[in-house]
Amino acid sequence: MEMNKATLRKICKDLDLYSTPSINDRLYLHYKVIWLEGNGFNKIEGLTALRELRSLFLHENLLETIEGLESQIHLDTLNLTQNHIAKIENLSHMTALTNLSLKGNYLRTAQDIEHVLQIPSLSVLDIQSNRIADPAVLDILAQMPNLRVLYLQVHAAIHKCAQDSSCVQGNDVVKHIKQYRKTVVARCKNLRYLDDRPVFDDERRRVNAWYKALEETNGDMEAALQAERDELAVIRQEKKDKDEANFRYFEEIMRQGKAERDRREKEQNNQLDEVLQRSPYSGEKILPAEDCKLVREARERRWADVVNDTVPVPHELAMPPPPPSKLEPVEVDAERLKLLHNCAVVGTGATAAMDAFVSENFTLAKEKASTKIEEFKNMDGPRGGFAARLAAAQDDVATTTKAVVAHTNMTELD
Repeated sequence: MEMNKATLRKICKDLDLYSTPSINDRLYLHYKVIWLEGNGFNKIEGLTALRELRSLFLHENLLETIEGLESQIHLDTLNLTQNHIAKIENLSHMTALTNLSLKGNYLRTAQDIEHVLQIPSLSVLDIQSNRIADPAVLDILAQMPNLRVLYLQVHAAIHKCAQDSSCVQGNDVVKHIKQYRKTVVARCKNLRYLDDRPVFDDERRRVNAWYKALEETNGDMEAALQAERDELAVIRQEKKDKDEANFRYFEEIMRQGKAERDRREKEQNNQLDEVLQRSPYSGEKILPAEDCKLVREARERRWADVVNDTVPVPHELAMPPPPPSKLEPVEVDAERLKLLHNCAVVGTGATAAMDAFVSENFTLAKEKASTKIEEFKNMDGPRGGFAARLAAAQDDVATTTKAVVAHTNMTELD
């Protein structure tokens, strides 16, 4: 493809840019990513014009050396997995390189990888499944200033050769490093991911305590393990204190929220009270006024009848009625008494004197009234009801007594 004006306009149109190239602020005409895996290349070449390349994938080829990348100064990711490379070289000019993958190659010694120290921007390094057996490789890795992710040991879950001692695709160096994971994490200060799992802050603290005690005691493993246990106890206590602090903070927030809610409710109640204390007609404040004693007592008696309560019988109502006096004037209907007497004896064939009739009825009325009084005394009822019924019964007795007295007086007069 020839790079002419027509080609530029077509590229601008394909990228949804202005058709006039000079109007566009940026016009990318370089490839950013190239995938060249699985082509059987034995040499890297032909990339001189790709100066803006960011990612280059050359895995699963037959490359033996790293070369031909002098123009790729902006390269960020370089994948050379599953090749025949025996040494890392010719990458020092890549100041932006952060990810380098050399898994499944022929790296063997610390000298084969020491070139990574000339790439200070490198943060991800994959050199698993090589032939590295030199423990000095750890000294190289520990000097990398920005190393965050390291793949050195084959993970058993993803590689079938991980548990096969005859397999040549692993790195024997992990067998020669005592306490491999702890040692690598302790030596590589900025490491955040090793092989198959992350390096969390708690693990970092435990490992640092373990490694520090190991150095101070000249390799005393028991002292190092005790230091790790002590640090673990401190971590657990800190977590417990943090949880308690969070719980107390939550309680404080709840308390403040309740206090704020109570304050708002109080304000609303005060506003409601203010509204209720003013007349809906004039808007003026209603002044409190006390009722007089008689009005208050009358209202209380009416309210007692409403709530159906009981009260003790007044003393003056519980006393028996006084005996009638002979001198007390009593109005008696003599004709009515005679009529009642005649009605009682007519048709019975019996005769009875007026005195006997009156005396007999007086005795019956008195017994009936006395029975009512005893019933009312043992009966609970509405407040004021018992007193009324008791007074009525006593009135019956008094009336009967007065009638007898009147009849006696009338007989004496006759």
